[in-house]
Amino acid sequence: MSPGSILSLAAEGGLPLSYLGTGREVPGDLIAASAEEIGRRVFGGSRS
Repeated sequence: MSPGSILSLAAEGGLPLSYLGTGREVPGDLIAASAEEIGRRVFGGSRS
């Protein structure tokens, strides 16, 4: 699922985003969600 799709679903459902998955390893590839990080991923910044 794309970052934009996840953001849209969260906004439509009124759900907060706490973490973002950056890979397949849980919990190793989880990072704290922030407006800056979400914006970077939605608008084409670094994906690592």
